[in-house]
Amino acid sequence: MTHDAPGDPGTLDRRDFLKLGGAAATGFLAGSALPQSAHATRPFPHNPVTAGAMPTRNLGRTGYRVGIFSLGGQAEVEQPNNEAVAVPIVERALDLGVNYR
Repeated sequence: MTHDAPGDPGTLDRRDFLKLGGAAATGFLAGSALPQSAHATRPFPHNPVTAGAMPTRNLGRTGYRVGIFSLGGQAEVEQPNNEAVAVPIVERALDLGVNYR
């Protein structure tokens, strides 16, 4: 345990400790007061072509399986007013089994 002088950046006095504890308790209680639908996550997108088109791997610990190939061409897809080029790229990728970019 260090014995820093009050006001040093490394110290936590009683007042700060109580503020921090109160804020943590408030956050915890507010989260448990939310309706269950607020805690729900969206379902993973599903591309039925993926499993037959390419090998898949787990995406971390999410339980979601992704194909080993993804959509490149981000420069084309994210440009404003470029729908004529971007939409066919995305549609073709989906047709080939890509399920993430």
